[in-house]
Amino acid sequence: MRGQSSGLGTVDMIVRAVLEEFPSLDKERVRAAVERGNARAANAALNTEGHRIIDLQLARVEATEESAERARILRDLSESLEEAGDAERGFAVRLAAFSEAGNADDVDPMLRLARITDRWTELPLEAMTPLVKINDDASRRLTDIAHGWQKLGRAYDAADCLERVLAIDPLHVPAHEALELFYRSTAEWPSLIELVNRRAVNVEDDAERAELYREMGVIYDQYLADDAGALDAYREADKLDPDRPEVLEAIARLGAKVGMPGEEALESLQRLAGTIDDPLERAKVLTRAGEVAKLHDWALSQDLYERARKDDPDHVPAIDGLAGLLRDRGELGRSIDLLIEVAARPSLAAEKSRWLVDAADFCVAQGETDRAKSLYREARVADPSNHKAGLALVELCSDTGSLAELAPILDELCRTTEDPSRLRGYLLQRGKVAAELGDRTGARVALSRAIEIDPAEQGPRQELANMLFDAQQYAKARPLLEGLLEDEDMMEQAIAVELHYRVARCAMELDDRPGADKHAGIVLAQVPNHHASLLLRSELDSEDPFAHAASQLALANIAPPEEKATRFAALGDRYVELGDPATAREMYREALGHRPGDHLLLTKFLHLVAEDGDWSYALDLVQRLVDTEKDPKVRARYRHTASMIARDELTDNDLAMSLYEQSLEDDPSAFAVADELEALIAGLNDYDELVRFYYKRLEHVRMTEGREGERLRLWDRLASLCMALDRTDDALAAYEVGLSLAPESDKLNRHVRLAEIYQQANNLASAIVQHQGILKYDKRRIASYEALRVLYSRTKQAEKASACADALTAFGEHPIKDRILALFSQQNIESSKPTRTLSNDDWMTLSRIDVDF
Repeated sequence: MRGQSSGLGTVDMIVRAVLEEFPSLDKERVRAAVERGNARAANAALNTEGHRIIDLQLARVEATEESAERARILRDLSESLEEAGDAERGFAVRLAAFSEAGNADDVDPMLRLARITDRWTELPLEAMTPLVKINDDASRRLTDIAHGWQKLGRAYDAADCLERVLAIDPLHVPAHEALELFYRSTAEWPSLIELVNRRAVNVEDDAERAELYREMGVIYDQYLADDAGALDAYREADKLDPDRPEVLEAIARLGAKVGMPGEEALESLQRLAGTIDDPLERAKVLTRAGEVAKLHDWALSQDLYERARKDDPDHVPAIDGLAGLLRDRGELGRSIDLLIEVAARPSLAAEKSRWLVDAADFCVAQGETDRAKSLYREARVADPSNHKAGLALVELCSDTGSLAELAPILDELCRTTEDPSRLRGYLLQRGKVAAELGDRTGARVALSRAIEIDPAEQGPRQELANMLFDAQQYAKARPLLEGLLEDEDMMEQAIAVELHYRVARCAMELDDRPGADKHAGIVLAQVPNHHASLLLRSELDSEDPFAHAASQLALANIAPPEEKATRFAALGDRYVELGDPATAREMYREALGHRPGDHLLLTKFLHLVAEDGDWSYALDLVQRLVDTEKDPKVRARYRHTASMIARDELTDNDLAMSLYEQSLEDDPSAFAVADELEALIAGLNDYDELVRFYYKRLEHVRMTEGREGERLRLWDRLASLCMALDRTDDALAAYEVGLSLAPESDKLNRHVRLAEIYQQANNLASAIVQHQGILKYDKRRIASYEALRVLYSRTKQAEKASACADALTAFGEHPIKDRILALFSQQNIESSKPTRTLSNDDWMTLSRIDVDF
């Protein structure tokens, strides 16, 4: 039976005959169908002898205990049945043999019989697949196994087998096509990309590889939304098969998305334009190229736009691009001329109004307002519904201050416009113009009409409500404001707060205090420092003094810095009136923090502190004020206050002296401070400190005395103190300075005092000088003549002593010596008496400067 081949020959003849009759049929499918039919016929025609042979073979199988032997017998039987054309039974026997002891030799027969009998679902594919080894027939076997998996509906197992096929034979076309179909059907785009890429790597033909890269580009672009991957694929395709329009178009389009260098995108578009014969389509590509070139090369961009216009003079994007380019280059005049030129083309009438508006905008930029108005009006004629032109006319007239011209234009627009949304816009603009012209009534009427068109629009309703509120028409404003609050949840907090305040103010003005209290409370709950609401709250609380004070305190906390001191001071006064000194102290303290140099506040504050007896705190406060004060005179006053507290209340003399001294350093002209410090030191009997004080004060008044006679007083006090301390030299120096400062009426006594001290100090020369000074003011002072006579005698100036004695004689006085002699001789005494008194000539002689006593 194995030698027979009539069955196979018959199959081949039948296949050829069918294909000749029906050439469009698939050869493999026809062959499989014929083989299947031949097997069924053979199965049906099997004779009795054949059945007997089969039974004998099966009996041998049952009698055999070894599975390998049973498998061998079953394989032989399967081959016999296959040769006899009974593929059905041959397939069943082969499956039995494989189940007994399967090996790789069973794979091909089972696959062949399954294909003939179309019984793929019975194959033990999971056991067969591992038996396939890498050899020449592995690709075929794995392909057939994959077909079996497909028949079982296990497409992913089939794909695994096909992937093994491609691993063995990367150019296996059926496997590649089957996998591609599978990945597309399951939307496994990444796997499909990898599959196509592997094939592209192994394909040697550039055209085929380019096609594969184009396919990858489509997948990246359309299914994976991977613009970068698509761009790379199209670039590779362009390298292998350049200047394909669809590739160049894709490169330009994707490059714009992923940020491809402009030069590359521009090159792609220019090459694409070179491949297009249709001038209209080429104009579109050139326009796109011009848009790209605009970012890099204005001259090239202009050339591309002009080429596009040459190909299609009516291509609107090219006109818009060129006009925009000229605008960007600052060539507004050329751009205006271009727009006016193309606006005149009948074929472009649909764009005329827009281009005229653009040209008018450029005229405005150049300051040609009259020409701009004319163009705007032409635009309105070309398209009466051109909203932009109408608004531009309104704005232009408004900017040029032509309100008289602006109002009629708006009135015309309001009359001729039928579109509700645009009419509403014109009415809003008309309301603004009316408001600027001072026509509040007209503004409110226009806004009312706009609100009728769109009652839900919040902006106009709020503007009208604000107008009524500003006009103090509270009864009309309140319903509008309350209506706006219906959408409070959708508003910003600041807007809602302002609306609540305005409702509260309307209620207050309409004598609805509960309503005002309610809305003011809502505002303050959201914004506790809302100034206007706090003022309103203050008005509402005017009958409750404590609540009113609390409201004023809230206002003070949010007041501007320049108002805080005044408000806190007023609150301090209020709390004093209410009998709450502790709170009043805090208010004054806050006020002083904002106005530290306010003497009235300081006095009030210290008064409260004095009542509480908290002098340490008061001293600390004054010291803080001192530390923050820049004006030395004011700082001196604060320190004076602190020193009085330290002296009188804290009995801290050392601290008081220190503060007094610091005060004088800040303001040496503060004589009250100096007097108090002098009295304090004198009361402490600290004479050395007192001397130091006098010296410092003399330094203070050295340049500016400040108080009349202050220098003389200080020198006199210093002289007296030095005398008491037995510091004669210092005292004499002080007396000398005092003598130089003293008025003429007081100099005689000062000379007398100095003469006595010098004489006691045995400073005869200085004593002589002082006595001479005495005689300058009192020429008849006998004691000075006598003292000079003695001093001259002691200093061995006999002639001067004699002259003094003569002067004494002239005055009718006798020197001591003569008096002693008179004890012994009465005659001598009587003879020494003057014979006459001094005449005026004698006094004149004595007053001469060259006469020395």
